[in-house]
Amino acid sequence: MKLLLIIILFIQSLILAGQNTTLCLTYAPTDRGTGFRYDKQITDIGIYGSASRGSYRFNDGQRINNHIKLSSGVVKYFQNKSKNTCNLFSLGLSYHSYGKIKDESIPIPDHVFFPVSLDVGVGFIINHFNIGWCYDPIKKEVIVNSGFYFY
Repeated sequence: MKLLLIIILFIQSLILAGQNTTLCLTYAPTDRGTGFRYDKQITDIGIYGSASRGSYRFNDGQRINNHIKLSSGVVKYFQNKSKNTCNLFSLGLSYHSYGKIKDESIPIPDHVFFPVSLDVGVGFIINHFNIGWCYDPIKKEVIVNSGFYFY
């Protein structure tokens, strides 16, 4: 309960810190990870940061627990002729931390466990609603995000 209260207070402070921010919930189907993403638009360029946590589960019962992913990078905004819509493109770096592996005999290539990877994303803002996705070309992971854009 304390953690939930701290998260809510942190999110409210980010919103009050300025306008042109986006708060999103994220979901990664590969590890069933959930998390948050925060975007701050400065001009037509902005910055973002995200954090998520999940666990890989394989068909034969093997698991990799506590996969934590932290990402940050830059966002380029493309305003459409209609003032209520905007396209965006993001590029950043991700840091991965892996917890306990339940079965050591999991046949996974070494590049999957490398802690740093690339994060490429696209998105769309319509009125105040934001939806987008990020792709990691090294680990072949996708993260879907949706949230609210504060003018």
